[in-house]
Amino acid sequence: MATIKDIAARVGLDEELVRRILSEDPKLGVERDVKDKVFTTARELGYDLTKLRFGKKLRDRGDIVKLIIEQVESNKEWGREEILAHLRYVLDLTSRHHKRAMPTDMPEE
Repeated sequence: MATIKDIAARVGLDEELVRRILSEDPKLGVERDVKDKVFTTARELGYDLTKLRFGKKLRDRGDIVKLIIEQVESNKEWGREEILAHLRYVLDLTSRHHKRAMPTDMPEE
């Protein structure tokens, strides 16, 4: 089983940076290609991506929908455009996570 240390050594980055990339730290200003390289390497080395905060929080589509509804309900001042922007953001985030976490030889749903 691969560790963060293994991933960091393979991609040539600091362990803490790899840890923050894998946890999808929103305050981290790292280029998308670097993030993709870390996730790809993690998958190739057999790192258990289900351990990730994002992976645990969003195990299935039902959880995603519940999370979106909660976020929209907690922002009652949002109008149509804000809700659509948030939905696009969540869709992009889940799409990127799916591509990073799942092997490329698996069919997309």
